[in-house]
Amino acid sequence: MAVLFNAINARLFFAQQVALRFYPAAALGLLGMLALFWQDIIGTNFKVETLIGIALCMLGTYGFSLGNMISIRHQKRGLDIFSSNAYAMLYGAILMAVISVLRGDHFFPSMDFISLSALWYLAIFGSVIGFSAYFFLIGRIGAAKAAYSTLLFPLVALLISTIWEGYQWHFNAVLGVVLILCGNAIFFIRRN
Repeated sequence: MAVLFNAINARLFFAQQVALRFYPAAALGLLGMLALFWQDIIGTNFKVETLIGIALCMLGTYGFSLGNMISIRHQKRGLDIFSSNAYAMLYGAILMAVISVLRGDHFFPSMDFISLSALWYLAIFGSVIGFSAYFFLIGRIGAAKAAYSTLLFPLVALLISTIWEGYQWHFNAVLGVVLILCGNAIFFIRRN
């Protein structure tokens, strides 16, 4: 959905044109994602909790897209990506601290080595380096194209899950991967 949200928002906020090849590529990518997770989706029998979870995921993805639009605006104004990223992370940390206090959640994670290692890994690689690289990508190729790269994230997760968790591939998952890769090919391979 980040692909669609970014294309729509870039059009709304910045009047950016959407390449014609975007539409079949996005359709294949979304069909691929649906096929990839079809077993998980039907396994829930579409309970109300599942639908709420999907709606919250969509809302979070739309928030991600709005963050992409803010990054575009900042880059157009010549603001430094690292500084903008640092402020965004500070605001996010403050917001999460407030939510944590209001909910009565534990503010600090478990102080064992594995928990702290995971926290530092996510903070440094997953946030500082990952978001900075992604925002540079947005500046270079645009939000719609950059978001298309997010369709590859589940593929990487499934590969890791296959190696370390014994994920069992089924026809729908293979079909989903093929559709996503075809969408990527349509979108990124230029005809001469």
